[in-house]
Amino acid sequence: MKKILCLVLAAIMMLSLCACGGSAQEEQPAPQLEIGFSKVNTTPSYSVTLIGSSVNGDRYSNGIVSYLYATCIAAKCGDETYLLYTIDIGSLGDAMIQIIRDRLTEEVPEVKSINIFFGATHAHNAPMYYQTGNTPEGKYREEFIKNVVTA
Repeated sequence: MKKILCLVLAAIMMLSLCACGGSAQEEQPAPQLEIGFSKVNTTPSYSVTLIGSSVNGDRYSNGIVSYLYATCIAAKCGDETYLLYTIDIGSLGDAMIQIIRDRLTEEVPEVKSINIFFGATHAHNAPMYYQTGNTPEGKYREEFIKNVVTA
């Protein structure tokens, strides 16, 4: 329910961002508004360290109780496209946001980086994606980025 409310509020926000109008002197056709939704499963199928672990990283996943998702609302108004993500993860740091924005603008160059917004659900049952390299977390990091871009 909380996610649905967030998505509805996000859609309203995007509609207000897209409220475009011409001057009183010249009539301009109203821009076409297009909205799309996407949801991609980001749950790893293997054991990874979970957010909220101690310094030793002693909390590991050992099965799936509920799935984690990256949800995206896309709104296009005129020449501008906006993307709003809700991601089931503990938090998104600035570095990860920039990595995802860079990948998105490579994949979809018509979307400006400044028009991409993120929100994390702060799920303590989410994997830790900060580590890189040949570890389960490093593998999940790349899968996580790919899944968010796919959404």
